[in-house]
Amino acid sequence: MAWYQKTESQSDPERDHDKTGQSLSGEDEMRAMIDDITVAELLEMFMESSGLSERWITVYGFRTRYQLDEDTAPVISGFLRRLHHNTLFSCQYRVEKIEKIRVSLPQPRIIQRYLIQKRSKRRKT
Repeated sequence: MAWYQKTESQSDPERDHDKTGQSLSGEDEMRAMIDDITVAELLEMFMESSGLSERWITVYGFRTRYQLDEDTAPVISGFLRRLHHNTLFSCQYRVEKIEKIRVSLPQPRIIQRYLIQKRSKRRKT
């Protein structure tokens, strides 16, 4: 089953409504359910679609590519930081470098960009 599919048995009435009590659509529900496994799968799709083994990304660019809500930004940035610090993580990509950059739109601020690289194949000993 794909990460974005949900079965009847997985339905949770408490989580299936937003803060106003309105029912979430399937697409909104998918955006609300993001976790590390989902981010790893989306990162693999993101990198494979570019055809590059190395690429700079920002959380904003990643979110907009997959139409993810702003609430997912901490999960995405946390996942990318863990990929940077924990080289034994089981994702096929790693964060080689994190840089702070100044942007002016939509307002002046400093954001982080992440250099994503495909891991080299490990040799069996």
